[in-house]
Amino acid sequence: MKKLGFIVAAMVAAVTLSGCSVPFIHKQAEPQLSEQDRAADVVRKFVDAWNSATYKDPKSFTMQDQYLVPGLAKILDENSAHRNQVLVEHRGYLTHGPITVNFIKKDGNSYLFDAKTEVAVNSDMDGKDQNPKTFDAIFTVTKQLDGKFLIDNMQDPSQFQKK
Repeated sequence: MKKLGFIVAAMVAAVTLSGCSVPFIHKQAEPQLSEQDRAADVVRKFVDAWNSATYKDPKSFTMQDQYLVPGLAKILDENSAHRNQVLVEHRGYLTHGPITVNFIKKDGNSYLFDAKTEVAVNSDMDGKDQNPKTFDAIFTVTKQLDGKFLIDNMQDPSQFQKK
């Protein structure tokens, strides 16, 4: 049995070194996402990060920044400082339900989406939030020169006018 294991290991090493592919070892290529799907994924990841902040991990207060253009990240960080302070003081954390992201339109290199989820503010001191709130925002996601998709605008749906 040891000899068989050694032979299989030697075959795998030889195939790997020679550059040949073996069907049972070869990984399936992942399907390519469309640009619209990639942009929607950025929104989904942002909404998840923004609504998962916790006092236990101060890095969670800025995890969403990676999905934003730098100027918007700075504004959001400044505007959320009070929220983050309250979470720390009350040993709080956010949880959310399923995230829905709906495509609105494409305009050049930009995509507009509406994203929603139910968010609860919980506290290790005060217990669970009995009145979850709806997070709902319109996002503009733009393809950057380096090919990455980043959010460069967010707004309240009541302020959004479809054109």
